[in-house]
Amino acid sequence: MKKFDWKDYIYKVVIVILISFFMIGVGFGAAEILSIEGNEEIYTPAKSLSPVPDTHDEIIAYVNSCIKIAHERMPKVDYSQSFDIDSNSLSVSGNGSGLPAFSAAVNHIIGPVKDAVEASYESTGIDFYSSNKSLVPLIKVNADDISGVTLSYEYYKCKMCNESVSVQDFSDTCPACSNKDTLKLRYNDVYTIEIFVKTESETFKNNPFPISDDIKTILQNEAKIYKLSKFAIKHDSARIYVEINRLTDKINKLEFITDSSVDTTIEYNDAPFEISCKVNEKSKLNFTWPGVSLNTHKLALEKKGTDVLKATLSCDDPLLYEVTWTSSDENICEVDEEGYLTAGKEFGNATITASFTFGDITYTDSCDVRVCVPAEGMDLSKGKLKLKTGETYQIFAKMKPKDTTDTLVFWHSEDKSIATVDEEGKITGVSEGVVVIYAISNDGNYYSSCTVEVTE
Repeated sequence: MKKFDWKDYIYKVVIVILISFFMIGVGFGAAEILSIEGNEEIYTPAKSLSPVPDTHDEIIAYVNSCIKIAHERMPKVDYSQSFDIDSNSLSVSGNGSGLPAFSAAVNHIIGPVKDAVEASYESTGIDFYSSNKSLVPLIKVNADDISGVTLSYEYYKCKMCNESVSVQDFSDTCPACSNKDTLKLRYNDVYTIEIFVKTESETFKNNPFPISDDIKTILQNEAKIYKLSKFAIKHDSARIYVEINRLTDKINKLEFITDSSVDTTIEYNDAPFEISCKVNEKSKLNFTWPGVSLNTHKLALEKKGTDVLKATLSCDDPLLYEVTWTSSDENICEVDEEGYLTAGKEFGNATITASFTFGDITYTDSCDVRVCVPAEGMDLSKGKLKLKTGETYQIFAKMKPKDTTDTLVFWHSEDKSIATVDEEGKITGVSEGVVVIYAISNDGNYYSSCTVEVTE
């Protein structure tokens, strides 16, 4: 009987543990590269339908052109108003002995006053394909009446933790994960536009800004333990807030906003008390555009693979309308009447389109489907490379298995100040140093790297 060798057993266990740690480390490293490096080069901003307006006049003209589109295409429009009292701005003063009790009473009437003002508003709306010109006005603006105009759609996103950071808060360090130089410029699909209007101007008078006409009457009606002896309101600021989809020039939201200061004198137990506060009022127009939207616009299927697309309809009653599904190439991907996909006999790309007709107009949305033999790994023709500044070298990516049809590769340089790499894998030395060049598979699941040393 062979004697049990403890030393040999322990040696093998140690080897297995070390290999396990190594594989886990490689897995985490790969995940980090794929989630961080692989996304940076792939990002391509969507193109605006119209040139991006720059000057104040261009922005205002653009807003009015989008309002005219709403007049012509007649989306559904919902109109409402809101009123809010800033409780932090509330101030109560006076010399009477009843000040503490009165202050407590004031805090209790804020809610009823707010509710009474909002109850005085009238909400309305206009359905699809009905004229909305009377409800949706063009902005009437005199240049001298405008104190400022802003248009924003840019922001920054951290490639490490995906935190979004506004342009105003941008720095070289991510506020969420504290990593340096990881914030990358990105672009929203929606413009946020604000037009600041002087409250003493003709522009303020000629646009539907809310002006708190009913507050005094409501305060008098709410008076049960006090008498309103003085009421004054001053409109501090006004602005027009607009959201427009820059890819379609369709307006989503139009708001007229007024911020005001209210000063009143109220007699309570025969003593006068002064109350002041800030109020905010909005007249809001929300637009719903008819159309169809798919839950995704890009899919990958393996041979004989299946998936399903879901279509959301925007119309008066989605249950009354039928969605028609078509495939640009049924040999690559078939689609049935419910949106279920089945990979065909051939590899390649097919466009799946969902359409429905509403108001004599046919609306469509599509999804690009790629049927392929997916990659299961990759190798590079070089793992290490030495270059001089200005020198170039072509490396190649070899996909696994050999019959994979998804051979597209994205290239990334860890530090472009040392060496760059183009979309074909050609590396160029820039300055002295060591840098890692990565190749990432099209599906983002695999990568390989080459360490490049650049010398003078």
